Amino acid sequence: MQATRITHIPNGLAVSIMETIAAQVREDENGCWIWQGQLDRSGYGKTRFRLGGSRRCTGAHRAAWLAMRGDIPADLNIDHLCKVTSCVNPYHMEPVTNSVNVKRGDHSAKKGRSGRRPGKPMDACARHGRQDGYMFTRRDGYVTYVCRICRKARVNAFRLRRASMPTG
Repeated sequence: MQATRITHIPNGLAVSIMETIAAQVREDENGCWIWQGQLDRSGYGKTRFRLGGSRRCTGAHRAAWLAMRGDIPADLNIDHLCKVTSCVNPYHMEPVTNSVNVKRGDHSAKKGRSGRRPGKPMDACARHGRQDGYMFTRRDGYVTYVCRICRKARVNAFRLRRASMPTG
């Protein structure tokens, strides 16, 4: 089940959120407000606040947009025009569709969820150099490349170990 995104906050809460954000940022030479608080594994700031009697967690950049610029339509993402993921300056952002956000992204040296490292061929096994594998999303959210030859060898080794285990 996917959590619903926060797309609106009441006016009274906006002031409180902006005070929280102002205490957690430092401005750099490009005008970016760099988030000094907690970051997720993709480098985006995270913040928590009370909304409707429950604690909610959201991206700091989304909270800054909501507090200073207003509502975010449910079908849009907030795109960093400055390309600095830890920036929470709402004037460095723009609401766009997911497809536009992906097209604007820098995919030259992806890291993190994709499992790709700079200089590594996108879809090739390091051991075999072949490209007949597939992309697989693990339970923890990471997307990794799976070589069919390596996968078959791992499954066969597991089955042999399991068969040789004493039963009872």
